[in-house]
Amino acid sequence: MPVLDTAVLFAAADSMDPRHSRALRYMDKLSEEDYVPSCFA
Repeated sequence: MPVLDTAVLFAAADSMDPRHSRALRYMDKLSEEDYVPSCFA
C-alpha cells in the first residue's frame, strides 16, 4: 500500500515550492484505491 508523506501535503499547498507540481500529481493518486496519506501522533 503506497503512503503519501506529509511533505507532499505541504508542497501541494505551496505554489512556490519547487516540488509543487510533482506533489499535485501525488495528491491525484489519493483518488486511487490503494493510496493513503500518512499520519502520525
